[in-house]
Amino acid sequence: MAIADDQSGEILDHVDDPTDARLAPPEELVFEKQEGQTMIGGWLSAAVRTRGFLIALLIAGVTMAGAGGCGVPEQPDPHARLAVCVAATAARPAGQQIRIEFRQAGVMVASGSVPVGTVFHAPVPAGADVEVYVDGVLLGTSGSAAVAGDAVYLRGDGCPDIPDVDGHVE
Repeated sequence: MAIADDQSGEILDHVDDPTDARLAPPEELVFEKQEGQTMIGGWLSAAVRTRGFLIALLIAGVTMAGAGGCGVPEQPDPHARLAVCVAATAARPAGQQIRIEFRQAGVMVASGSVPVGTVFHAPVPAGADVEVYVDGVLLGTSGSAAVAGDAVYLRGDGCPDIPDVDGHVE
């Protein structure tokens, strides 16, 4: 059997065994029906031997395994939600804008500006002790906070018992 270039028609190679299909993609192969074999069976047996088909099959298998999860347990989220509400005082009246920073080992991991009495929340590294600063002054740490709802919550008097972490203040 001769294998020809699609564009020029030039004969590129000769193949003595039509099932030795390493040089041509499966759609270019022509097979003669052998005794006891269907045309589909002949094509399939040759196609399975082609390098391109095997690579495509391997890629499809890996892709499907990755998409399906293949029984691998889902990894837990490496973040926790930390919420802070600063209580109103004479020095910080309700509604006054304050800057809140969450720091881990001196590195800021989240920050924002909210009015006094409003809950600020953000994702922080799970299991780590995170320091909470208000206007540059240490207020407390996540280790001293209590779990409330879906967050670790550090709050002052007059703040909500459970923070609304579904809101957009972040």
